[in-house]
Amino acid sequence: MQATDALWTERWRHTPHPRVVEGRVPDIGSVGCDDEPVSSLWCACLAEAMGSHYREGMAVLDYGCGYGRFFNFLSGRLHTFRYYGLEVEGAPSGHGDACLAYLDRCFAADGRGRFSAIEGALEREAIGKVNVVLLGSVFTHMDQEHLDRTFRKFLPVIARGGVVVFSAMIGARYETSGPGFLLDMGPAFFQQVTYTERQLAEYFSAMSLRMVQAEVFHAPLERPPHHSTGGNMQTIYRVEAIDWLVGPGGLEPPTRPL
Repeated sequence: MQATDALWTERWRHTPHPRVVEGRVPDIGSVGCDDEPVSSLWCACLAEAMGSHYREGMAVLDYGCGYGRFFNFLSGRLHTFRYYGLEVEGAPSGHGDACLAYLDRCFAADGRGRFSAIEGALEREAIGKVNVVLLGSVFTHMDQEHLDRTFRKFLPVIARGGVVVFSAMIGARYETSGPGFLLDMGPAFFQQVTYTERQLAEYFSAMSLRMVQAEVFHAPLERPPHHSTGGNMQTIYRVEAIDWLVGPGGLEPPTRPL
């Protein structure tokens, strides 16, 4: 989706409700390109990829939520929703801690959102309740091994009939490059990871999951070298069940090992 597309101008650009933060998120200019409308266009691409799961009353886990741009986006477009925002705590750069402090200051008073550190109690609660998991520009900084460990957390959401939406850098070959995300996020993160579409499709297919290319986002790199969406072009995918069986408690995974 681009700013000139009818999908943006006729559906996603409009905000029927006042956003919690009407201006820039964050209100300091240290990270990425969060100016409107580019930030909302990015969020709209992610929301469009959710398909029918994007609706009033939805519950979403934003894994690696940053400064909560998607929460702010939802606040302008939906009246009722539940949002769980998680960030990395204790990284050398302090990026996640700065995000969590901002979220607490700007959004915590709105009861629709809850925010905490990754790997905590709120993560476990969210996985048990949400119908959408969102990873916006998260796998762009994780190699395949880290992607696998992270994605497997969310299989219970898919087992309930939910979906996982993520963005990725797609190229001709699989590559990891650069020091840790934001230069100092620790050894588990890369400045950029490029996947091939076949590589991702085969990974999910092996788990009897369908990967659907849902959107493509283009953004100007207005504040290089860092961009809050991880680069000037990302492909956005939705992952959902294919042949999982309906059981008493919802969908059940295939009998073969995942």
